[in-house]
Amino acid sequence: MGTTMISFPLSPHQFLYYRGQAMEESQAMTLKHDEEIELQTSARSVLLTVAVCADFFERSSVAVTGKPFDGLRHQERLLMNPDEYGRRTGHLVSLLYQLHRAQYRLEAWEEELVEKEVVETILTGVRSPGTVNKKVPERINFAGKAENYIQENLKNPPSIGELSRIVGISERSLHRSFKERFGVSPKAYVQIMRLNGVRGDLLGRTGGKSVSDTAMEWGFYHLGRFSRQYNRMFGELPSTTTRKRISS
Repeated sequence: MGTTMISFPLSPHQFLYYRGQAMEESQAMTLKHDEEIELQTSARSVLLTVAVCADFFERSSVAVTGKPFDGLRHQERLLMNPDEYGRRTGHLVSLLYQLHRAQYRLEAWEEELVEKEVVETILTGVRSPGTVNKKVPERINFAGKAENYIQENLKNPPSIGELSRIVGISERSLHRSFKERFGVSPKAYVQIMRLNGVRGDLLGRTGGKSVSDTAMEWGFYHLGRFSRQYNRMFGELPSTTTRKRISS
């Protein structure tokens, strides 16, 4: 039985990049059981994530909105009504908090009622994706090409000048395209990806390399500055991340 996951950013959306694009206000991320998440963050972020039986969510979607789930999604996102987003996420947080405090096992019929309330709270606040379709400027496509090249050469990325020549636009246009597509400059994007690379290695490595060796492997040679950048992005020091992996 598959699962549908809906994630609501509870901290500012502009720090989140989902499927390669910056999150907009009042958007929620959606993920089916057979889809991989592609999430980057440039600051400490808080997400409220709800997992629901996929079949139940699909039936509820048709019953509440008249559309299947895929008909509600736009680029794996749900657009909520702006004036309802905070109210509905607040209700979900309150509901889950009450369940957590109750500290008793729900009966099957109680679980069904809770699941129904959660799903209807989400679905009745969704806006039609047809209202958010936008014509994408051609320069946005250049940002995508640049992103692909950066990802292929992440440990040894080109300079911004080299990157602009590779994709065939000016540095100014490249900067503008990244700001429109990702919400950050090309330089900031590279740093975000490399910091995420360091974090992935610190959480996944089996030993042998120190934090400083890992950082330098990803191009961070000023270790004091790296530590500050890492702490600002993830809310903890690299050594704390390493201890998390060791204790798990």
